[in-house]
Amino acid sequence: MKIKIYLIVSAIFFIFFLNIFNSNIASYLYSKKLSTVIEGRKYPVQFCNDIIDFKIKNLKTILIGDSHSYSSVNLEKVNIGHKGLFLPCALPKIRFEDNIKLMHYFDERYNPELIIVGLSAFQFLTASNVEELNRVKSFKELLDVNPYSFRFTTIKRFIKHQFIPVSEFKIAKKQQSFFEDKNETFFNEYNYKIEDAINITINKRYNKFKIMDKKISQEINSLCKNKNKIKSRIVFIDIPTPEYFNKNLLQFTTYQAYVNKIQNCFPVIREKNNNIYEKRYFFDRTASFRFTDNKRKNIKLKYDISHLNYAGALKYTNFLMKELNNIKNN
Repeated sequence: MKIKIYLIVSAIFFIFFLNIFNSNIASYLYSKKLSTVIEGRKYPVQFCNDIIDFKIKNLKTILIGDSHSYSSVNLEKVNIGHKGLFLPCALPKIRFEDNIKLMHYFDERYNPELIIVGLSAFQFLTASNVEELNRVKSFKELLDVNPYSFRFTTIKRFIKHQFIPVSEFKIAKKQQSFFEDKNETFFNEYNYKIEDAINITINKRYNKFKIMDKKISQEINSLCKNKNKIKSRIVFIDIPTPEYFNKNLLQFTTYQAYVNKIQNCFPVIREKNNNIYEKRYFFDRTASFRFTDNKRKNIKLKYDISHLNYAGALKYTNFLMKELNNIKNN
């Protein structure tokens, strides 16, 4: 009985001790840039919580935005040889105005060398009342700072790395190899998945959403007017979405007009002369090809409505790194 009590008390003290130094431990683990620890596609909100709750040292670049942001960058690749840390804080379904608030928040809290603001059309759309309330609530909860919350997610990812290491870079290379021996006929076999996605997600949802043009225009005007008050270097990125998304979204032209307005004040990286918009780079977003076999005949494979897959993210990351280097050198 005494031994059990001793073990329980010891465990409690250990957890409290760990919680006190959680910020320092998380910062140290990130500095190692282990592939599983920086698995950005799977743990996007955990990165946000760590960056907001803790004070991560040597954080030089922060990527913000929505799900398109963390799906577009191969975090492992971009951190190789990168001076300091490059970490994302991307909240699914974030609104444009909250994305800008997040930019200002990190400018004040970290004053990093660079803040990359990821843009997507959905950020400018106003959804149903319920969904809008959830978007506001999620952002408010995100900024609720609690450095002693007993969250040990970074430590858990480090432990996972010791037993089941995950490499987004290796997955991307394998997906590239998987695509290389596939002809157009293979990709066309799944075209019905695109049609389903267009009908369910775009026609029945996105195309029924509104754009509050006056409000967004005021937000952009205010952003441009006060740009000299921002201490960090700011770069916006217009994240690639597939051609079948761009052609079917009714508000896409309006979205591009907003990006043009932002580009009058800030650098905006836009990929226009590349085949990144091809549907293959939006096929099998979760890399399910790794778990398929002949019996299942790739039944899990499908096209995503707007997010890059692993191979697409690696391709876009290579492009993005070159563009960022050009901006830094100018």
